[in-house]
Amino acid sequence: MNNKIPIIGEKLNLKKNKISIYLKIILNPKILLKKISRKLQGKSKNYGTFDYRFLLKKYGKNSVIDSRHPKHDFEHVTNKQKEIFFPILKKLVKKKIFNILDFGCGVGRFTKDLGTVFNCNVVGVDTCEDLLDFCKNEEKVKFLHIDENCSQIKEKFDLIFITQVINGIPDDKVFKLANFLTEKINEKGYLFLSETTSHKNADGIWRARTKEKILNFFPEINLKHVSSYIDIDREVSIFFGNKISK
Repeated sequence: MNNKIPIIGEKLNLKKNKISIYLKIILNPKILLKKISRKLQGKSKNYGTFDYRFLLKKYGKNSVIDSRHPKHDFEHVTNKQKEIFFPILKKLVKKKIFNILDFGCGVGRFTKDLGTVFNCNVVGVDTCEDLLDFCKNEEKVKFLHIDENCSQIKEKFDLIFITQVINGIPDDKVFKLANFLTEKINEKGYLFLSETTSHKNADGIWRARTKEKILNFFPEINLKHVSSYIDIDREVSIFFGNKISK
């Protein structure tokens, strides 16, 4: 949609971080040995679903953005993402939206504004109850703690919004989740998805996946890669599509 790729964050900080890491390794070779050991163990390790509680203790609400951003940049990063996401949504959504599910809403960075953009009800859900402690119910905005089976989600929605969620979940569970969420989209409803992407797939605490792999999780949605931006040094891809009528 836009040939110029937006960038969030200062690239200069990366050079300083890398120099600092290299100096630590030179001064303490044990760090390098630990990194090699972790990589070797990771080849056979099942990482499971990412748990935000550890990051939450360390970074607070900043745990839902790239932790390399300075703490005072929380609002700046969130606003920049809104400047990228919302014009895409307003351009591509072609029908009246009556309700939205903000899946994996975290601390509710986008939930209220989604309701404002489309003048509708929004439900924000997350499996991490500690993140939801930052959220506040309002007249048209409700927050709900859910389990891994999403059994608390009863209704269907005209739009499901997901950002930076699925790479924290193993493949088998993403397929199951994708099927569930597809069922929760109304006929001719939409899915908006943003996620960090890479040129190859790699497992880890937070996974790297290609655009093709992410698209394959949702076979019953006409999902397409519509835009990208750079968060510090990582590509974040934006996908959008409507549910395929049966």
